[in-house]
Amino acid sequence: MSNDGIEDGENYEVGYKKPPKSGQFQKGRSGNPHGSSKSVRARKTKKPSIRNLFAANLQQAVKVMENGKPVLMTKLHKAVRKRVEEAAKGNMAALKELLKLREMKDAGPINPGRQLILSLDEARVMGPLGFGLHRPDTVILRMEKPSEAGAPRKHKPSEAGPALPQRSVGELIEIELDREVQATDQAAGITKRMTMREVIVEQLIRHFVAGKAGIVDLLLKLNSQSDLDPKEPHKNYVAVPWDYVLPPPCDASGRPLTDGKAAEAASPLSSST
Repeated sequence: MSNDGIEDGENYEVGYKKPPKSGQFQKGRSGNPHGSSKSVRARKTKKPSIRNLFAANLQQAVKVMENGKPVLMTKLHKAVRKRVEEAAKGNMAALKELLKLREMKDAGPINPGRQLILSLDEARVMGPLGFGLHRPDTVILRMEKPSEAGAPRKHKPSEAGPALPQRSVGELIEIELDREVQATDQAAGITKRMTMREVIVEQLIRHFVAGKAGIVDLLLKLNSQSDLDPKEPHKNYVAVPWDYVLPPPCDASGRPLTDGKAAEAASPLSSST
């Protein structure tokens, strides 16, 4: 290059916005062949939001004890159950939280026609399988039998049903409100099996009679969030593997039924999905 700023052999003047040819980027080659630094790449990586992390964590399965046996349920299901149980004890703050959960944008259907199909793990959460699967209002949905070509030579009957489905908050609330427990009927003064929905209504009536404020608003909200048809019979649908063997009948506490009582238990309806 000559001293007057003109490159040798070329009619090219070096100056403002005109760097020497040797210092310019070459066509087809990256100006940063080694790539960005780790700190730059970290800044460019999109991090999940707190809400997404919270929602994903709530779908993780945990083990809980039900009737003395470990069963699986999601963290979200466990949280919903806790609030339903507190509402059944008369905790109106827990009931208000349930109503708020039902009003969330992504809470799912307010009442999915009560046609939810439970997995075996979800059915275990509702009570002993020997009791729940032999109820006359339970419909057993058997999965299709796999093709013979893909079936293993030595086959053992399946014990586990489908994996835990990802339920919406609305579906989980419906499942928990339909769960039966041993409770005292305040009107009749006797202990019997009642749904959590019935127990919560009993608590609302007790608070209403006692003159507590805000109960009417809660009753109106509960009524507006329910589209149940009382004339429609309630059925429990449970999906099981095609070769699943039903457990022997038992009572609600898990005690085996005698031959006479077992004969009185109605056989569950069965169909194939």
